[in-house]
Amino acid sequence: MVEPTSISPLSQKEGIFVFSKIYPSNYLLNMKYKSFDLVQEVSVSEDKSIDLTFPAEFQIKFDVTNSYGNTLSNGEITLSRKGKTKTTNIDEKGKAAISIPPGKYDISVFSEGKIIAKQTIDVKGDKNIDILSSVESFINTLISYLGIILLIFSIVYILWKRKFLEGIKLITIALLIIALVSPWWVLNGDNQTTETSTKTLLVPSKITTFSSSTDVIGGGVSQVPDEVTMVLGLLSILVGISCVIIFVSILIKNRLKRTGKILTVLSIIFIVLILFLFYYVMSLITEVGVGNFIGSGDIDTSLPGIAESEILSCNWGPGVGFYLGIFSLIILIFVLIFNKIKSKFLKQ
Repeated sequence: MVEPTSISPLSQKEGIFVFSKIYPSNYLLNMKYKSFDLVQEVSVSEDKSIDLTFPAEFQIKFDVTNSYGNTLSNGEITLSRKGKTKTTNIDEKGKAAISIPPGKYDISVFSEGKIIAKQTIDVKGDKNIDILSSVESFINTLISYLGIILLIFSIVYILWKRKFLEGIKLITIALLIIALVSPWWVLNGDNQTTETSTKTLLVPSKITTFSSSTDVIGGGVSQVPDEVTMVLGLLSILVGISCVIIFVSILIKNRLKRTGKILTVLSIIFIVLILFLFYYVMSLITEVGVGNFIGSGDIDTSLPGIAESEILSCNWGPGVGFYLGIFSLIILIFVLIFNKIKSKFLKQ
């Protein structure tokens, strides 16, 4: 009576298994992975190699954004493994999905023929992957350019019309517009092979991290409490209201001088509140993360995918947006003091 015998192979490397010293015969080859099962009859009469495609496939879903964390509306994602590639397109909502067998894959994200993100993943089941790419935000860039154009116009206005105070206030509005889409807090780190940058933004109200090395390009949006996102959104609204108040104070300067001064004071109060709230909230966040609002030191930094974390020499503190807010505040205080001095001088 012949009894069935189970023979296990030796694993040489990923995906390659060897049965050695087996007798010529018919065998039933059985492969299992989680709930997937492959059974195939194999006839062995001599040394041979058999290529098998395991039917296990997992769905990988992607959510791709630009460097500001806004939806990326076009592009394609390529997954590579052992010389074979599969490609899927990114839809207008920044979503993509693909089904692949288990294993390690190199992911590359392309837009307009340029690579904008890459990482390596290990697929052992269904995955949801968020990818922050290197693509700049069109809206944020446009708003920055509008602020710069207004800044240049304000300087020309001062030189041409000789209206110093109105021009100075227009400069303040331009600085606040640029601040609205600039990072208000940044952390930058690097070593010889890897760089990382974390930015806290008001528009959009997010904290993003982008890293780059020889094997990794990309990052993600930090998961923060809803209260933090709400405060950042509130601050962006307050910046917008401050711009409106300053602009109205310019329009009514000659007709309602007292009201214009009140509006200038109100805009100062708003900007002080904005700076204080941001500093307070970010101090609470950084106390948990890096220790304080401003500082430097070595930080163990996680990279996207399965890349090992690295120790990076980092420094962190206020970003361009925060400094532009302070500068705007100084300008408005100067305008207020200048008006008082001017009024006293005219009375005398």
